[in-house]
Amino acid sequence: YETLRVFRTRLTRKIKGKNKKELDMAETCKKACATNGIPLRLCYEKPIKQKTKLMLFLDVSGSCSNASELMLTFAYYLQEAFPAGCKCYAFTNKLYDISKLLDMPNGSSAVQEVLNAIPRSGAYSDYNKPLKDFYENHMQELTKDTICICIGDARNNKNESGEEYLKAICRRSKKSWWMNTESIEKWNVNDSIIGIYQPYLNKLDEVLTPNGLLQFILN
Repeated sequence: YETLRVFRTRLTRKIKGKNKKELDMAETCKKACATNGIPLRLCYEKPIKQKTKLMLFLDVSGSCSNASELMLTFAYYLQEAFPAGCKCYAFTNKLYDISKLLDMPNGSSAVQEVLNAIPRSGAYSDYNKPLKDFYENHMQELTKDTICICIGDARNNKNESGEEYLKAICRRSKKSWWMNTESIEKWNVNDSIIGIYQPYLNKLDEVLTPNGLLQFILN
């Protein structure tokens, strides 16, 4: 949680930094010449409105149970960095919209609310079903300004991959990133199908620790 606190602090600094007024020297000089510099009025550049939106997909199945609480806490804090909008979905073999559950004043309470709300006992990951659900019912939420981040190990229990749905999601999004919660030497072994998804992703890395998560986002 210390790393997540640092993460939130650094994100907040970035946000505040983007909101600082920048002096428009050209316009200031133009105004000053018109009045011989008396009075001198400083002109500032118009702030650029942040349009980027975030779409999060979190695997909370049994194989990702060790990472679920960390990743949900991360998702909770990440919302602060995207004032234009942040939508969060969690899944096992079914898709759940957890955006409202994460919209709570206390991060720990929000995370527990999500974990309690999603049936996980006996629910094994099936990436095809939630990807298909999103494709058929939520594609309108994606725009050219959306960054999609999927967090999971891509272990699919020999089910269909849903490759065509992920491909469509990635094509409609501005960027598509994947944080794999399993070490790279285990990728594409047994029921891991991350290699099927990789061609459509802009960024793919293993994220095994809080510090790794921090570096993935901030680098």
